[in-house]
Amino acid sequence: FEPPATWQSIMPRQIDPFGYSHLDLTISNPTGAVLTGITSVSFTNPPLAIGFASAENQTTTASLSNGIPVILTGPAPAGVSVDYTIVGTAGSIASGTLNFAEGETVAWIPAPLADFMQADLLQVALGNPTGAPLGEPSTIYLVRPGPTPTTPPTSIIMAKGSVWQYWDTGSDLGTAWRSNAFNSAAWPEGPAQLGFGESDQATTIADNNQITTYFRSTFMVDDPTLFADLSMWMLRDDGAVVYLNGTELFRSPNMPAAPTLITYLTPAEGGQPGENTIDTATLEPDALLAGTNVVAVEMHQTQINSSDVSFDFELVGEPRPPIPPQYVYLGKFDEEMVLAWSHPDFILEEADQLTGPWTPAATNSPLVATYAQDQKFYRLRLP
Repeated sequence: FEPPATWQSIMPRQIDPFGYSHLDLTISNPTGAVLTGITSVSFTNPPLAIGFASAENQTTTASLSNGIPVILTGPAPAGVSVDYTIVGTAGSIASGTLNFAEGETVAWIPAPLADFMQADLLQVALGNPTGAPLGEPSTIYLVRPGPTPTTPPTSIIMAKGSVWQYWDTGSDLGTAWRSNAFNSAAWPEGPAQLGFGESDQATTIADNNQITTYFRSTFMVDDPTLFADLSMWMLRDDGAVVYLNGTELFRSPNMPAAPTLITYLTPAEGGQPGENTIDTATLEPDALLAGTNVVAVEMHQTQINSSDVSFDFELVGEPRPPIPPQYVYLGKFDEEMVLAWSHPDFILEEADQLTGPWTPAATNSPLVATYAQDQKFYRLRLP
């Protein structure tokens, strides 16, 4: 060590570290210091083995068009090879031998010349290794992917410029006004943008030195389960709290954070953006109802003599991704029966009778089984 060095590297030379099952490295005989901590380390090499590069034993038939990688767990010595077969439910499609050049760790099974893309289920297997044993996986299955469904477009549940009822009298309505059961028939209404003190408002509300103004509107939803999220856009001046069917969904950043209680007299906080500010948020759809839904928004000012109020609102439903149609593919390879499917969210269930009872057979595709009974029934289920 030369001052001010605090560490050095040990670089083994003229040895092949992959030529040993393990290496022991020990430091000893210190000068000018004492040994401390770990002074001996063992490095191990996994036994050389041949297997498919995929950690899973299933992929899609489309992947075969680029070839299938077969790997060694270390650089190949001379003379490493392995046979491969590609078999469909109607019989053999291709076979051959892969030879690893010295130092190689990857060899590729080429795509067969036969039309394999329409095959439902293929088995690709390794066998007769030379120079290294087979590792895992040594057999994989290729499944024809099902059709990809079209994702539905987003749905504008409540558009900008919608009609809103409003309460601008400067009176405290407590919390009842947020409820779907609240009777707001006497409230005036008009299209957004609503407010006062600005030139771009479609509906002018009264300026009664109110610290809080209340807004309500409704929209219809046929099936709330179709939405994964709700995207909110809101123009506010100064700060707002948003409720959906009586459940609080959002507070503007310039309002006191939850769980602070918001009342009629709660002012929006100064020192933060509040004048004609746009809020956006992704909201959970849990509060949605089938049928009529009520959005209630309370707009708070920083002070009672505020010169303006502005409000507009949009709510967009983000659709859940559709589940692709599923197929169970059945193949017989030697004496084994293979059932495979393409979507990882589905599980396979089995029963001795069509009427059940049904029990889990496999949580991951494929299921490799032997013929042990006269009959067995299988079905896919989405948990």
